[in-house]
Amino acid sequence: MKILYYDGDDQAKRKQVEAIITQANISLIMVETDQGAATLAELLEGHGSNIKQKKLPPIDLMVFEGFTDDAIMEISTALQKESVSVERKCVVTKSNRSWQFAQLLQEICEEHVYMNRMIQCQSLLREVSTYQENDYTKESWQKYEFAFMSGALLLQQEQATKAQLDAVVEAIIHTRDHLIKK
Repeated sequence: MKILYYDGDDQAKRKQVEAIITQANISLIMVETDQGAATLAELLEGHGSNIKQKKLPPIDLMVFEGFTDDAIMEISTALQKESVSVERKCVVTKSNRSWQFAQLLQEICEEHVYMNRMIQCQSLLREVSTYQENDYTKESWQKYEFAFMSGALLLQQEQATKAQLDAVVEAIIHTRDHLIKK
């Protein structure tokens, strides 16, 4: 079991993560800001230190190799217990093993943005589902109801696109903010 950890050059966080992972007796490999061109395989094998290109952005990512879901949860719990937040986590797979670290980081960031937008859409739908039709004018309610239903239907789809989520979230917010009380 190994963990690749990129801290975005946050030295204080690095020390905290190193202490927690060392205490768990797990091999930790630090990824530096100039190692974006190294593949996951190269980094895991210790060859990534010679590959210095592609500056990485100042965000964090923890990559797990050979971990079960339970083992990942144990590490996540240990981090939370020490108030260390690592927002982006993923596992090494057969397909991403050959990816450059920068490529993996970009993919994870896009997924992170997508999931946050999905959560925002779900939260908006919960919030506005408590509104009562009788409290608003017919025209403003119809526009709001259409946006609400579009959002509800979108979330039932297997895989909505980020663009679809963006559009429906903006429509819900716009129509919610333009509901006119009777």
